[in-house]
Order: sequence, then C-alpha cells, then structure tokens
Amino acid sequence: MRIICNYISPEISFLRRLLLLAGSFLGFNYATAQFVSGRVIDGATFKGISSASVSIWPRGSETAMSTVSEINGSFHLTILTKGRFKLTITAVGHKTLDSIIDLTPERPDLGLFILHNLEDTLTPAVVSAKVPAAVMHGDTMDYNTAHFRVAENAAVSALLAKLPGIQVNDDGSLLIGGKKVDKLLVDGEEIFGGSPGAVTKNLTADMIAKVQVLEKKSLQADFTGVDDGKRSTTVNLVLKDNSKQVTLKKIQAGGNPSGYYDASAVEAGFKKKRQFVVIGMMDNVGSSQVNTTVADHSAGLNLQRDNNDPLGGSAGIGIPLVAGAGLHYANDWGVGVHINANGQYGYTTTNPTSVLLNRQLLPDSIYLQEQTNRSSNYQSKQQSAVLIEDKLDSLSALQIYAQGQTSIGGNRLVSSGSSWFNDSLINKSLRTIDDKTSNYYVSLYGTWRQFFNKSGRNLSLSLGLASSSDKGNGLLYSIATFTGVPPMASDTIDQRKDLSNRTIAISGSMDYVEPVTKLLNVALSYNFSSSTNNATIGTFSRSGQKYNNIIDSLSSEYKDVTLDQHMSVGVQGQNRSFSYSIMADVQSYTITQNDQAQHNSIDYYFLFFAPRATLLYNFDPYDRLSLYYGTSFQAPNPTQLQQVQNNTDPLHINEGNPTLKTGVGRALNMSFFKTRPFFVSVGLQYNYTTSDISVKTEIDSLGRQISQPVNVPGSRNFTASTFASRTLMSSGIEFGVTSAISLAANYSFVNQDLSNNRNATARAGLFVIKSVADKYAFEARFNLSYSTTSSSINILGNTHFWQQDHLLRGSVFLFPKFEFLNTVAYTWRQKLTPFDGINSTFIYGFGLRRYAVHNLLIISWQIDDLFNQNIGLSRSILGSQITETTTNALGRHWLFSLSYQFPRRSK
Repeated sequence: MRIICNYISPEISFLRRLLLLAGSFLGFNYATAQFVSGRVIDGATFKGISSASVSIWPRGSETAMSTVSEINGSFHLTILTKGRFKLTITAVGHKTLDSIIDLTPERPDLGLFILHNLEDTLTPAVVSAKVPAAVMHGDTMDYNTAHFRVAENAAVSALLAKLPGIQVNDDGSLLIGGKKVDKLLVDGEEIFGGSPGAVTKNLTADMIAKVQVLEKKSLQADFTGVDDGKRSTTVNLVLKDNSKQVTLKKIQAGGNPSGYYDASAVEAGFKKKRQFVVIGMMDNVGSSQVNTTVADHSAGLNLQRDNNDPLGGSAGIGIPLVAGAGLHYANDWGVGVHINANGQYGYTTTNPTSVLLNRQLLPDSIYLQEQTNRSSNYQSKQQSAVLIEDKLDSLSALQIYAQGQTSIGGNRLVSSGSSWFNDSLINKSLRTIDDKTSNYYVSLYGTWRQFFNKSGRNLSLSLGLASSSDKGNGLLYSIATFTGVPPMASDTIDQRKDLSNRTIAISGSMDYVEPVTKLLNVALSYNFSSSTNNATIGTFSRSGQKYNNIIDSLSSEYKDVTLDQHMSVGVQGQNRSFSYSIMADVQSYTITQNDQAQHNSIDYYFLFFAPRATLLYNFDPYDRLSLYYGTSFQAPNPTQLQQVQNNTDPLHINEGNPTLKTGVGRALNMSFFKTRPFFVSVGLQYNYTTSDISVKTEIDSLGRQISQPVNVPGSRNFTASTFASRTLMSSGIEFGVTSAISLAANYSFVNQDLSNNRNATARAGLFVIKSVADKYAFEARFNLSYSTTSSSINILGNTHFWQQDHLLRGSVFLFPKFEFLNTVAYTWRQKLTPFDGINSTFIYGFGLRRYAVHNLLIISWQIDDLFNQNIGLSRSILGSQITETTTNALGRHWLFSLSYQFPRRSK
C-alpha cells in the first residue's frame, strides 16, 4: 500500500535554492533539476525509519543517486532528468523495496514507502543496507562500492578511480580531494605500509565491500588515548565476508628485444583475521614505483634508493633497475593477541645523468651556475617490522613494536661545471667521487596500557631503545680553474674521506586520561628521549700511493648528548558529531657537544611553550570541518652546530654555526569536506615562523659558495586549495575544478645582505572523467599555473612565468574484450633567461589489450613516448634562487606483456 502526500516543507524550498546557487557557482547547469522527496515508514509501527538507504537509478547509468532517510523517515533527492527510474529502499531488519517510478515536474513528492520486517526464521538474517556514495562518521568517510560497476575481475584501482573525489595515479598512489593519501590499509591492517600500488594493482575490486577514508591518529595516540595532534590521511579497504576465505594469485611478465622488461608475481591469502601476502618484482622501465618511509611504526615495500650518501656521489634518480620481494603477515594468535609483520628486500642500480642550471640574485649582479653530472649507483637493502598487541585481560593491554633496516651501496660520480657573474665566466671545475656506504637501524618499543573501573580512565607507560649507524668512505678528486683571477689560478684536491655517524637512544613516555564528563577528559602526557651521537669526519691527503696524512682543518670528532623532555596537559573529548583536543606543551631540549679533537665542550639549552588544539565537527553525514592550531620548534641539530667544513664539493662548501638559536613556528590549518550533492574539498594553511633557521650563502670573488645556517627574522606561508567534482547521474560523467594559491615570504642572507624574498604560485585546473565497464573510458585534465618571485636585493632579477600541464587518456573496446588505449601528456613552461632550452614536451603512447578467460588473462602491447620527448625537466623556486634540472628519463620504448590471475580458491 502506498499513501500519496503533496506537501513540500519550507526547508526543502530553501535547500532547493541553495543547491541552485551552489550549482551556478561551480558552473553546472541545473535548469532541468527536480527536487523530490518522500518518507519511509515501518509496516508494523507506522513510524518513520531513520538511516534507510534510498537509491534512484536513471536508465542507462552505472551509478545511483542515493541518500539516507532522516530521523522521521523523510528523504530528499535532486534528480537532473525526468522519466522512468528504478527506486530501491533498504534498511537493516526490513525487506528491500524495489519499484519503478515515473518522475515528472508535477510529482515532486513520492509519498510514503512502507518497509515490512523480515520474517523470523530459525537462523538470524543478515541484511547489508545500501548507503550513499560517501557518508561521514566522525573522522571517517565511507564509500559504498555497491553503486559502482567495474569490469569482471578488475583491479581495486579501477574501482577507486570511479569513486567521487579519488584520483588514482599510474604508480598506484592516491589523492583524495587533491590531497595525497599517506597510508593504505586492508581491513585495518597495513600491507607494505605506504605502498598502495602493491595492493591496488593486485587485489580485485569485487573483494571490496566498502572504502573508508580516515584522518587517522598516530599509533601511540590510538593506543594511549592521548591526542598528540598528528594525523595521516588513510584509506582502508573493507573486505567482503566471502573475500576473507580466498587465495589470490597473479603473475605478470613483459619485455622486448631491446632489453626492457617488467615482471611481478603476487600471492595473497585471506582467512578470517589472517592475511598473508608475498610479492616479488623486477623491472627497468620504472613501473615498480612502490615505496614507503619507516615512520610512525610502519614498514613496507621500498624498492627505491635511499639518499644516505654523505659524500653526495649521485647525479639524481635516473632510470632505476629494481628487483625486490616483500612479505606481509597479520593474524590473531590465541585470545587477545594480534600480530602484523612486514618484511622486504630490494636491490637497485641506476645510471643517472643531469644538467642543473641555478640562478641566484646578488645585490649588484646575477650569479649563474651550470653543472653536468653522471653517476653509477647501486644499493642493496633489507627491512622488516613487527607489531604485536596482547590484551592481557579485560582492563590491560601490551603493545610491542620492533623494526630493523640494513643497506650497503656504492657510488661513482663525475661532475663538471661553470659559474658566471652576469656574463663573465669566473670558474670551471671537474670533480669525481668514488665511495662505499653502509647503514643500519634497529629499534624496540613497548607500551603497556591499564584501564580502570571508571570508564574512560587509563594509564599508559612506554619504553624504547634504538641504535643506528651511517658510514661512508671514498675518494674525492677535484680540479677548479678560476678564470676571473689574473693570472689564471687553479686548485686541485686529491683526498680520502671517512665519515661515520653512530647513535644510541632511549625514550619513554607516560600518558594518563581522566574522564570528567561524557565530553570532557583531562589528558596528561610526559615524554623523554635521550641520545648519544658520535660523528666523525676524517679527511686524508695523498702521500705517495696512500692517503694517510690527516688534514686537521677538514677533520673532526664530535660526541653529542641530547635530552629532550616534553610535558603536555589539556582536555579532550568526542561524540558522534565532533571531537576536540586542547593541549599545552612544555618542552626542554639540551645538547652537550664535546669536541673530542679540541678537548672542549659546549652546552646548549632550549625551553619552549607550545599550545595546540584540534577540532573536528560533522554538521551532518555529508559535511565536515576540521581545524588545527599548533606550535613547533626548530631546534638546531648537532650537525648544524658543528663548525667544521664539508668540502665534498669544493665550490659549494658547507660549515656549521655554533651560535644558532631555535626557530619557533606556528601553524593554523583548516579543511572542509562536503560529499552531497557534489564532492567539495577546501583546505587553508597558514604558517608563521620567528627566528627562522635559514642559510647564509657567501659567494667570493672566485665564485665559490660558502653556506652556513643562520637565524633570520622569520617566514610566512599561506596556501589555499579547492577541489570540486560532480557526477551527472543522467550520463555518468564526472567533471570538476581545482584551484590553489600559495604565497610565501622569507628572509635569507646573500653575502652580507639580508634579502626579503617573495614567492607566489597560482594554479587552476579542470577535469572530465567518464567510463563504462567493457565499453569505453575517457579522462581529460587541464592545469594552468603562474609563478612569480622577487628579491629586495636586486629588483632587476624579479621573475614570473606560466606553465601548462595537459593530460588526455582514453580507451575504447573496438570489439568485445579488445581494448585500444591512448595517452597524451603535454607540458609547456615559459622560457626564462638563462632557462631558454627545451621548455615543452609532448608525450604520446598507445596500446592494445586483449581480455580472455573472464578477464583473468590479459595480453597487451604498448608503446610509450612515441616521439621520444621525455627529458625529465623540472623547475623550482626557493628564496632568491631559481633552479632548473634536466635528468635522463625513459624515452620511447615498447613492451609486450602477459598477465594472468589464477581463479580465486575458497578455503
């Protein structure tokens, strides 16, 4: 039975006007939009059903317009076309209602819809209710994947690309509303940490029940209950129940006669709480760009080379050849015990070349440098981490985390360069480095937590130990010719370098939470960290065939002892609509620096007071606002305080400054998310630093740069970014706009002059995306940016330039299961003096792909960069300097490859 009502509340009329206004602001046409409403009631009680899912499916569309009912059962939807639709209403504990409706302007109210209770049976019934495309609960945004259709056995990346506001890059990394995703979880577990490509390219979309986007607290804050203000944007893939009983295997291999290759294999098994994933890969075409950092108790598949060479024997990234393997295991062991372990091995070799142009403004001239670098580098690395959580009883728990990493490597560099004052050549140089490096890191950290009979009261104690070592030794040879000095002078350096840095640290914390009311908890926290660091620089000149004459002025041996203590007190609380934390931090930082060679000691002491606050408020399930204010301190590290010179690049010498003072930074961040009726993300960030630590660079008459850290008055940075997208239900086309503006003001010393620098960048873009599974897909992205920089020391060198970036990507199924792919990427940068080389690139690639055996077998042939224009060009602005770098990049190449995913086996 259906009862028809014809009543539209004033609130609905207001919402209609607000929707039309927002649509006109975004440039969308709502001329045919119709606002419809209705009400869902229980068939037994005739009371409204809240949180019922209402979905309307336009004819020919792959996505539904969805909403949830309010507390009285009423719902409201905006429909962009008229005609016949399929209506589906679901609610937990009720039978699903399916109906065909005709929507006309004369029928804005759909009336009452009655849902009947499920009939009682001998076994309980489980009903999964549909929800709108994106709904927010506290700090979590849920996507229901049931409304988005992808091809059979498609990868998770294909599903994520269809979700509003989510962008999937070629390497598998993710953006949410234009913001980079820090971590990817599967059922709450980290699988290779921040390496989303290992998951999104190998798990299948039909395994996923729901996609969650979280502003996740740190591991320590989650466990102890004391909010430390740290957040990471995290995506959690929630598996379907039937996906927790399967094993997935996939292999892929590709290559060509020219020696390019790309191969990988993965096996993933899931059974209830158990996860087991093993992956191996090797390639020399840059497709294995999966990497992560060991931070916040995470470890993952990291195949890229670390930049841990103290002699600087690398010319850049280049085209890496990588081979690696990773292992992930997670499970519940017994009652209350859970384990998460990740391990990896990686081997990387690369032969980069680069050309660097750097222009720096001086008070009376312009200083220009050009460097050409070539190097050969390799690194072998092992890394592992394990997290164990044990619920000792109903009131206490223990968490133990251990991780370790070792690596060895070697580097050979040949670098040549020239420097000019205006148009006058002042020096030329040739430099070679041949070195070996090694490092290790190991840590063990444990936290015990005790709850009490009073709900919400808990005490946590932590203790950690860590040890690390970095070593580098090799030969430095350099010839510098100074043409600006009559008569012509030269300087030759032939030295052996031994550098090492060893650290042992102990840390601990105590955290306590005392509940006062439901929304008010008092939080206390104390943290300490004490470390001993031994840093040695040994520089030796040649004597005959050996390097055994130590150069005292370029050698040092320091032992630094630091003690960092941090105490916080504040209030925090949360409910379904909001959460907050207001804390006051007091931090003391002490450094005792012992010069072992000179037998003297210097003590440094810094005391900080730092308030901070976080607030997250959900206006409703579709609108969320978050605010953060915090104070940070930039205490000088022991290396900055050491005055010994590092001459690994004789024309670019770095030295320390024992008179450094701490810098104080303040940050205010705001973000806003809206998911209905369109997806909107707005971010504002403002940072202000006083007594900033900057770099003072003196350029002498020979063109040598001598850099030293110094304190400057401060810096200011402001960034505003927006992202808005809308999916038209009538056509399934998603289109949107992006914009960002960044303003920066800072100070830096150039010789003895203090330069007031101003930098600004504005960017705007738009995109259009449309895809229909097994038929076609289209993506277009257009971006335009403008950058300007100025310096008070030389207004004649003020710079501004435009840049355009365009991407067109499309595919079409010419025949069933036969796909033709095209990609066009065009970048143009305005020419600047002296950056007047190649400033634009046009990269075109296409391929053919054949699907077979229910899409389990994929045969493909693809050619990239058909016109061979990829030159690895980048440009950056920092203070009064502009740098443009061109590196060797993978140019025109083709691959023939096969990929086969074995049919999933149920356990």
